[in-house]
Amino acid sequence: MADTPLYLQAHFREQVKDTFEAGIQQTVSKFSDAGIIDPLWQADQVVYRTGSQVAFVETTGQRGGDTQQGEYQAGFRSGFKRDFEAAIQFDRNDARKLFTANLPTSEVQEEMQNAWHRKWDDVILDASRAQSLGGDKPYITPLALPSDMTVSVTWDKVTDPATTNTNLTYWKLAEALARMEVSEVDLDREMVTLYISPKMKQAWYAYAQAAANEMFAKLIAAWITKPSEGILGCKVVVTNRLYTSAGNVQAVLAAKRGFRIPPTTYEIKIDELADKRHATQIAAYANTGAVRRYDELVKLIWCDVTKPIVP
Repeated sequence: MADTPLYLQAHFREQVKDTFEAGIQQTVSKFSDAGIIDPLWQADQVVYRTGSQVAFVETTGQRGGDTQQGEYQAGFRSGFKRDFEAAIQFDRNDARKLFTANLPTSEVQEEMQNAWHRKWDDVILDASRAQSLGGDKPYITPLALPSDMTVSVTWDKVTDPATTNTNLTYWKLAEALARMEVSEVDLDREMVTLYISPKMKQAWYAYAQAAANEMFAKLIAAWITKPSEGILGCKVVVTNRLYTSAGNVQAVLAAKRGFRIPPTTYEIKIDELADKRHATQIAAYANTGAVRRYDELVKLIWCDVTKPIVP
């Protein structure tokens, strides 16, 4: 009996899995800082209880009396894990590529890790705009998005004329940040990220060149020179995974505390497929999820990326 091929042996399978997980940790996705990992989220469904805002009251030094108290009675919010899979098949003539699948430098690892990063970005964006699930037990009643979560595509300065579409302007960004502050979000203490599309970035570049003396143009120019500084206190991430509808693109402004994420688990399977001329398949399975924990920490900004930004 012939020996079991290397790529079908248990230790090779474990090496592929370990290399994949290590690579995921070392090669950060665009949305890696999008949320907070909740180690207690182990079941398929997690239910968070959301309470009314906590407030301190002055006691003025009196003795006795009742303690002022609040309760977690405002409502519930559910999050669900999701299952994902990806598979690559190797013909018998692909032995050289297959035999290196356990190495960090292999094309197989690079392709699988990049594919997972793209899907992970989608998971976060889905959570940013999805209807919340809550209500009474079993806590799966769809809840509409709060009206102040979305900045319309026509927003201009401090009014919404509902006539002319605009791109991602200073006024849209300022409005989204102001809505967070109105909801008692302390932007000095939050890690806030702005997710924009390549077309939005391109419009920013053109505006910075055409209107160099305008305040927003100067902020953009400073960001171009030193991206780590961000804009208006926000880290900026460019991604082509943003939601699009009727030609308009939805930028996302979100604080890290706005999302909860379960620990992600991975599984790697390697099999020889007799019905596929004994091709070898590497299949990766992942289990994760994300839920928008606080609506006030996430804002959705509709933008017409075909429009130039003007002073």
